[in-house]
Amino acid sequence: MKYDLLIVGGGPAGLTAAIHARARDKSVLVISNDPLASPLSKAPAMANYPGLPGVTGRELLERLVEQARNLGAEFRQGRALSVMPMGKSVMVSVENDAVEGRAVILAPGVSRAAPLKGEAELLGRGVSYCATCDGMFYRGKPVVCAGDAPNFGEEVEFLRSIGCEVTVKRLAGLSILGENRVTGVLDAAGEATPCEGVFLLRASIAPARLAPGLELENGYIKVDAHMATNLPGVYAAGDCAQGVNLESGEKQIIGLWANANRQGAAAGANMAGGEARFEGNILHNITHFMDMDFIGFGDNRIQGEPLEQGSLEEDGLYVRAVISGGKVVGANILDSYRISGILKNYMLRLFAGEGGSLPDYQRAMLLQAGLRAEFIDRMEVMTRG
Repeated sequence: MKYDLLIVGGGPAGLTAAIHARARDKSVLVISNDPLASPLSKAPAMANYPGLPGVTGRELLERLVEQARNLGAEFRQGRALSVMPMGKSVMVSVENDAVEGRAVILAPGVSRAAPLKGEAELLGRGVSYCATCDGMFYRGKPVVCAGDAPNFGEEVEFLRSIGCEVTVKRLAGLSILGENRVTGVLDAAGEATPCEGVFLLRASIAPARLAPGLELENGYIKVDAHMATNLPGVYAAGDCAQGVNLESGEKQIIGLWANANRQGAAAGANMAGGEARFEGNILHNITHFMDMDFIGFGDNRIQGEPLEQGSLEEDGLYVRAVISGGKVVGANILDSYRISGILKNYMLRLFAGEGGSLPDYQRAMLLQAGLRAEFIDRMEVMTRG
């Protein structure tokens, strides 16, 4: 079957793209490991997700998967190994099979594994990413397996079942030896193991190795405002794709579920024949430590006039905003998701050129959350210039 859209990745960006494409009646196949194995699933609470205050990361992913399924998106669990544009269609190899689509969205998240020494040079000359695909070439021969793929154990057992002499090694610190062909590996302890094949079974494959010729910038996939890459029929969204910092104008990664959702929505809508643009976002970071949430957003390199309120002892919260040129350019907040969400939305409105006053209901929410009226009044005066 040829799908309208293939999506590699089952996180917020990929699932949002699936939802938007199905809403436009396009056939969709989502290719990923278990979506609930995403790092987002470990988030204990997301108090600033619109309409779902306090939702856990796992609950959010479950709802996104359920919505996509109910709209008719299909799912296939497995690792995407390569993406091959072929004129008017794109082929994606999944384990030892291949699927075809009119276009593909790459949304696998960040590949946290750096290439091993010798990996790129010996790929296809003893280095493989799929045991069930290439294992028969090494039947009866010594091979090394390393990785963290969910089906790692199954891949190792398959190689053993066809007569390969398998040695399992850790990925960290591993080097692959050989010039024209693999001759062995050297592990982090300095122990050399002779072999003829090395199977690197990672949970996901870095974009540059997934789609040869894909243009990267600073290690991330370069996209335009429609989330299209330099390869025909190939789009990207989420943490793997480059974003634009709306404050500095710099191109950089903005790792945030809200950013991934917006990129996925733009990519899915454009692939389905719509017209959507993603212009960029602002930096945002949340850290949970010692039973407190440290929330920061904006570009702290920008100088401006600070505006502060209180302390945790007196007010139960601490807020510090920096205002420059009539805009909130950054803020640090302790222990209040509600305040952070409202201030960030206010900040985005100011960057969009909208008015400097908060809507009455948002002002009331800030007061209810503990922000003083003097702080809000002063912020509105400062942002009106």
